[in-house]
Amino acid sequence: MILKTTRSSFRSVYVTLFLLALAIILGFLTLSRNYIVPGLTSTKAESIFSIMRSHEADIILHKTRSLRDELLSSKIIKTDDDFQSYSLDEKPELKKLISNCNFISPSICIASKKAIFIEGNSSKNPIEQYKFAISLNTNLKSPPQIYIFLEIALTLVITAIFSILYLAIFKKEQLLVSRLSKASEALGEVQTLFSNNTDDDEFDSFGKSIEELVFLVKDYKEKFERKTRLEQLGLVVGQVSHDLKAPFNEAENFLKSLPNLIDEVPREDLLTAILSLTLRIQSGKRSLEQALRLTKQVNIAREELTLSEVFNSIETRVKENKKLKQISMHFNGNLNYKTLGDRIKLETAFLNLIENTADEKIDAKVDLTFSKNDLGIIKILYTDNGNSIAQENLEKIFEPLVTFKEKGTGFGLSSTREIFTQHGGRINALSYADGAKFEILLPVLGGANA
Repeated sequence: MILKTTRSSFRSVYVTLFLLALAIILGFLTLSRNYIVPGLTSTKAESIFSIMRSHEADIILHKTRSLRDELLSSKIIKTDDDFQSYSLDEKPELKKLISNCNFISPSICIASKKAIFIEGNSSKNPIEQYKFAISLNTNLKSPPQIYIFLEIALTLVITAIFSILYLAIFKKEQLLVSRLSKASEALGEVQTLFSNNTDDDEFDSFGKSIEELVFLVKDYKEKFERKTRLEQLGLVVGQVSHDLKAPFNEAENFLKSLPNLIDEVPREDLLTAILSLTLRIQSGKRSLEQALRLTKQVNIAREELTLSEVFNSIETRVKENKKLKQISMHFNGNLNYKTLGDRIKLETAFLNLIENTADEKIDAKVDLTFSKNDLGIIKILYTDNGNSIAQENLEKIFEPLVTFKEKGTGFGLSSTREIFTQHGGRINALSYADGAKFEILLPVLGGANA
């Protein structure tokens, strides 16, 4: 019964994951096609109109050769037949032509495979009185190939992330089912052992007591396993949400800026920006893998590190982060203490603290003081001038799903405490009236004599 309930619970989780992934992909494509692509079309059309205006004098004199050559060289049109100029005498033909297209501005009309540009001659309607009117057989509604590639790439990344999450939960299901099977077998053997004794003696009474105890243990075990499954699933999904928020925000900002970047930034710089965005998403993937590790015990990679190496990297990442770059960081004490641990995880833990500071005050000041006690423990005091933490919440803030911010997830500080614990250390929140204050303890390499 327990195994059947467990498998049913996990099936509902898989369906939820699939629907969530589908909703994200469809939402992204809807946003892209309904808002970003029309912006690209408008920007490209305005750029072509600017080219035409630079040839205005020649067009009025019916000298369009130079304009045609420029449009051909820019690959806006493919042949001379794709270009058509209309004089005032041809106004009826022009009106008939524009009846099947949509105006994106008073002077530009776009159809599926045609674009019409009308330069007005006065404040009147350009169609009634114009200097020149030109029709191009070109599909401006189609986005650039590089943008289509970016859409496909981001869709594949989202699919890959949810595939990894599915595999992780599937492995957890197999492990849980295996353990429940063994536990059920053991409980069955205990029941058989005492139920086979039919003698009416004290041992029989003891056996009945054991049966009652087994029933209570099984009931508690079912409730505990159900609670554990929900908590672990909540930790995984919540941690993923927290750690992927930053790279997806950067991807959103890049896509919103793309219409202007395509025409204003050289192709090489644009490719460099796409590469940078890819690296950010890869960083988000690593965060996903770290979040998944919270559901099982793992041995962290340990290497010899100095605090200066960790915080030099953190400073660089803070300066490159749009959200954190206004944070002012000051270091006091000796940063040459050494410890053993995973540099990426330690950076993530301290960056979580800095992101919390930025959420409270975007241009906050952060002071970090480093010292070592006689027991060979590195003591790091982290202080900011944002909002202070209430006395009754000093311990609660490290619990999963507990947050006091409007848009918080409740997983940042719980993840931070987990990382320091894995490194043999700990983090405590301290009472401080002028902001937030944390004490971080880490073992020093070499002990008290280091």
